[in-house]
Amino acid sequence: MPDYATPYPAASLVLLRDNRSTGHPEFLMGRRLQTLRFMPGFLVFPGGRVEDNEDPKLPILTALRECHEETGWHLSNCSEELPRYKEIARAITPKESPIRFDTRFYMMDPATFTSNGNVDGELEAIGWYDPHAENTRQWLADITAAVMQQALHHHRLSTALVDTGPVPLFTYGTEGLEISWTDSRTTS
Repeated sequence: MPDYATPYPAASLVLLRDNRSTGHPEFLMGRRLQTLRFMPGFLVFPGGRVEDNEDPKLPILTALRECHEETGWHLSNCSEELPRYKEIARAITPKESPIRFDTRFYMMDPATFTSNGNVDGELEAIGWYDPHAENTRQWLADITAAVMQQALHHHRLSTALVDTGPVPLFTYGTEGLEISWTDSRTTS
C-alpha cells in the first residue's frame, strides 16, 4: 500500500467566464464519478496528479493536460509559448484523507480554449457552473468553494492574470480549513 504521508503534487485549471446572457460568472467544472476514491460526487475543477513523465516544476502543464482529458477543453493555439496564466491558490489535503494531494490552482483566460468534446470519463455533467446557484454550492467541497472565492476576487479586480504576489495556501488543522499566505511559486 502506498505511503500517503507525503502528498502527491497535483494541479487544477480554473476557467472562469461571464455568462453572456446573465452576466454572472461561471466556472468550467465536472462532477467526479461516485465510484472514485477521492471526492466522489463532488463538483471540481479539471485537474489531477503530476505524472512521473511530467516536469514537477511546471505543474501548469499537468493542469492543461488534465483539463483536456477530463473536459475536452484545450488551448486553441498549439504554439510552444503558453498563454498568460496565474497561480491563484495552493491546497494540501488533510492527513486523514485516503489520498493526499498538494494541488496548485491556475487561472487562464477561457477565450484561449476550445473544446473537442472528447473526455476520459472521470468527470460527468461537465459544463459551466454559476458559483452562487444552489445546485452548484451543494456539491462543492470547502476547498473548491475557497478557490472559487479567490478566482472571483481576481476576476472582480481584473487581476486574474496579473502577478499580485503571494497566493493563499489552504491546509486543514484543528479548526478545519485554514489559510496562510506564501509565495508558493518558490515553495516546493
